[in-house]
Amino acid sequence: MKNEHGSLTWQNAAVYISSNTSASDTSVEIALGSSAINGTEQTVANESTAPTLPGANGTNFSTAAGSGNALSIGNIPAGQHKAIWIKRIISAAAGATNDDTYVLGYVGDTAA
Repeated sequence: MKNEHGSLTWQNAAVYISSNTSASDTSVEIALGSSAINGTEQTVANESTAPTLPGANGTNFSTAAGSGNALSIGNIPAGQHKAIWIKRIISAAAGATNDDTYVLGYVGDTAA
C-alpha cells in the first residue's frame, strides 16, 4: 500500500478483503509484509515458497473479510509504502474459470 499524497500522513491505515474470489473453488488471504514502512520486502524463491512473516509459526495469512477484520498497518507517511502479501488458493479439483477476481479494501484517515 502506498500513500501517494504529497504531504499528509495516512493515519491508522489498514487493509482487508472486501470481496473474495468470484470462483467457488478459489480464495485469497492477505498478510502484512515483514519489512518496515518504506522498507524493502523479502523475496521468495518461487510461487510455492511462502514468505517468512511475523506471527505464529512464521506465517499469519488472514481472510481479513470486511473492514471490521482489517489488518492494521499504522501510519504511512506521505510518499511511503507498506508491503502486503496476497496468497491465492486454488483447490486441486478446480475447473477453468474466466475472470476470477477479488477486491481489497483500504481504510485510514488524515489530519484535518
